[in-house]
Amino acid sequence: MSVNVSTEVWAHSSAAGTALLVQLALADHADDQTRSCWPSLSSLAKKTRTSRDTVRRALRELEGLGEVEVPVRGGVTGRRITQFGGINLLPVAS
Repeated sequence: MSVNVSTEVWAHSSAAGTALLVQLALADHADDQTRSCWPSLSSLAKKTRTSRDTVRRALRELEGLGEVEVPVRGGVTGRRITQFGGINLLPVAS
């Protein structure tokens, strides 16, 4: 758990609602140094009390805001974020 990354998200994120909740859940999993994390969609859904589909939508929203980067493994399919190599929380502008 990264208190530093969580504190930064609370202070500077432009996300709101479910996207912010998912971003905070990601921050809980993030490494302080690399800001990377590898939670499953199921664990994020459980932690945020939402569905896997809702987490996917929130991740796309966070990508659009430029606050997370979700590398896709194995190509892009209709089920885009079912397997991913990790999530990088990008530095949030103050």
